[in-house]
Amino acid sequence: MHINRILKITAISSLLTAAIIALMFKFVVSPLPQIDTESLEAFVFQLVGVSLTLLAIPLALKMMVFPYVRRHIQNNPQQYLRWAVIRLGVLNVPLCYDTVCYFLTGETASYGYMALMVVVAYLFVWPTRGRYESECLSSYDNEIH
Repeated sequence: MHINRILKITAISSLLTAAIIALMFKFVVSPLPQIDTESLEAFVFQLVGVSLTLLAIPLALKMMVFPYVRRHIQNNPQQYLRWAVIRLGVLNVPLCYDTVCYFLTGETASYGYMALMVVVAYLFVWPTRGRYESECLSSYDNEIH
């Protein structure tokens, strides 16, 4: 299967995972006891959510330019596939976390905003043929010069 097709399926399945979580909380899961937004638990959930989101987005956006990653993906499509899936996974973790916490805390808006930021970040790492070529070839060119 072509690398871009695999990556698009992975990205879509990541986004669908968060959508299924949201649908399950909204329509299937019986009402859970809500976490008080003024409690220490809510503060810790918020701190973890913000930290995950603020760490994952820049990491995912810049992952392919790290020297360690560039050496691995240099003219090697299987390594590019591996690192691109890792990049999508890095974005999926805070997306799913923020989606779950959104419903556990009584639909607190900040979790929705953080999940929305992650979805927007998906637009900047969406797998395309041009992105594949530029990230593989640019890493190769940078190593030569």
